[in-house]
Amino acid sequence: LGPVEEKNHKTIGAAAMGYGHTIISSSPIDVNLAKQVNILLENLGVSLDKVIVDPTTGGLGYGLEYSYSVMERLTQAAMTQGDDKLQNPMINNLGNEVWKCKEAKQPVDEAPDLGDPERRAILMEAVGAVAYLMSGSSILMMRHPESIKLVKAFIDLAYAGGSAMDIGPVTKQLDDVEIDFAALSPEPDLTMAEEEKKAPAKKAAPAKKEAPKPAAAAPKAEAKPAPAEEAKPAPAAAAKPEPAAAAPDPAAEAKAKADAEEKAKADAEAKAKAEAEAKAEAEAKAEAEEKAKVEAEKKALKDAAAEREAEEQAIRDKRAAEMAKHKAAPGPKKSVTMTAAKVQKDMLENIVENLNWIHRR
Repeated sequence: LGPVEEKNHKTIGAAAMGYGHTIISSSPIDVNLAKQVNILLENLGVSLDKVIVDPTTGGLGYGLEYSYSVMERLTQAAMTQGDDKLQNPMINNLGNEVWKCKEAKQPVDEAPDLGDPERRAILMEAVGAVAYLMSGSSILMMRHPESIKLVKAFIDLAYAGGSAMDIGPVTKQLDDVEIDFAALSPEPDLTMAEEEKKAPAKKAAPAKKEAPKPAAAAPKAEAKPAPAEEAKPAPAAAAKPEPAAAAPDPAAEAKAKADAEEKAKADAEAKAKAEAEAKAEAEAKAEAEEKAKVEAEKKALKDAAAEREAEEQAIRDKRAAEMAKHKAAPGPKKSVTMTAAKVQKDMLENIVENLNWIHRR
């Protein structure tokens, strides 16, 4: 019987207890509300063995991921934290949610880009069912036989293994639909961003107009040294009395040049070696920092996991202590007055019997 909510749990709960029905406890996608409805039913007298939880189902594209996360949290609270108020099977009315949405009934002329409308709704229901099975659902209410066939095949593959290629395709009841996806797709944009950036660089033509100016000035520069070279013979003639200072030693020049080249080469090698050592040192330092960072992250994750495990263990211990506390401990033995009657009655039963005798019931 369901859905049983907080506002109607007394009426339906009493009827279920009277006739031995199982109850679907419904709550609006919230872990605390689901637990609260179960507690109310238990306080009413309904056994939790007769309760199935409905966390409210969302269809594919209509809140499925929200329902999935809430169902995961319900399972974790029941199994990891040991919450006995949430250790119930879950049910999902998937067929009602999927087949009432717009996309499941939309014809091909309204939404051609969504594909074959018959296969579309079947796959929406099958995908949603598989997602809810993965989140811990125990019972699925579905509508289409083809969707049920696909989900049963998934369950068989999950338990027995095999290849999904062996599953047959969806059996269509309606005529096939021809959709030209190429005509529906937009024209491809082949413009490349790099070409657009390079195009303005071609406008730098004014620089070519300035190039002829140095060429025109070149003849002037060549024309000026000519008279200077012609005017030099006179000083050269005057310098003839000093021939010793005018002739440098070629061997000394070659040696000095070789020494300078060797020194420059040695300086370059030393500089390259220093740069390589600095680069290697920087890489080693970066690698050490990265390694230290990774180790710190691993340690932080390990510490967080240990802390979380300690908190969960503390919750389990607390729940176990509460459960042990609520269990009635046997009281001390008391002496009971025995009478000659075959059935020994307590004080309350004697009072009721006297009242019945007085009022002639």
